[in-house]
Amino acid sequence: MKEKHKNILQIILVFILIIGTLIFKEIPEYNKTKGSSDIYIDVEKYTDIVEITINNKPNFALVITENKISNILFFDEQAMCLYNQDIEGTSINKGVNKVIEILIEHDYLKQDYFLILTKYKGKSYDKTKESIIKSLNSFNAIVTLQEENKTLEEKGKDLSITQTEENELLKEIEIYSKNVIRHYKNNVSGTTQVKPEVITEQTSREYADNVYKKIENYVRTNNIINQTKENQTLEITKIPANNQGTIFPDKTSWYYVQDKKVYAYISINHKNKNYSYCYQASIDDYKKGKC
Repeated sequence: MKEKHKNILQIILVFILIIGTLIFKEIPEYNKTKGSSDIYIDVEKYTDIVEITINNKPNFALVITENKISNILFFDEQAMCLYNQDIEGTSINKGVNKVIEILIEHDYLKQDYFLILTKYKGKSYDKTKESIIKSLNSFNAIVTLQEENKTLEEKGKDLSITQTEENELLKEIEIYSKNVIRHYKNNVSGTTQVKPEVITEQTSREYADNVYKKIENYVRTNNIINQTKENQTLEITKIPANNQGTIFPDKTSWYYVQDKKVYAYISINHKNKNYSYCYQASIDDYKKGKC
């Protein structure tokens, strides 16, 4: 009987030794291999999300917790230049400054590019926006700043996520981000191969609609009531029509604003072929060709 108790005691001691090794050696060693972007979001404690899109690429979001950037959500592989750059865990000012610096280094903030800020909860939005503007100025980066409002549920729909409960939805969005990271890591070259653009009648309308919607959003966000063709504060030829930021309206394009409504002629030339659309105060009220 004593022998049996002795064996049980030995088994318990071995078990304790294994657990102790995991706690004091193996787990810390494993954590050392994890970068700043590999930490999961504390969905119970986060306070805000600010999404950033530059000419439709890169697209990512800063998760704010207690006035610090706690996590980064990656929505495309172009944003992976920010991966494991020790941005997470820093103050908003310090983290944003590093984000802007890295984006400039990767040539993502060229002159007159569009930087779109998307506001979600709004608790840390103004502070983040101020930090972005300050950093852009310090690096002499001249970009067009646009602002949008969106709910987390709307972002989920953009990513084909149907979950609606906030915490579960954020977890699903984070899984999407982790899949972007995984795909990036598994890519031999570390970059995404961009397929050549092929414009058809259908896609040309989609591209023109993209430009029109961005003008509408700009007018709405900046509360523009009237604006002539000659006084465009948002240059139409610098508005990307596709997600890759490689297609733009040509110089014959124009728009004006009357009573907060947008009238536009959007012309796109591609491989010696022209696609043009005329919009009369609504994205649904359009015709092919010149106005």
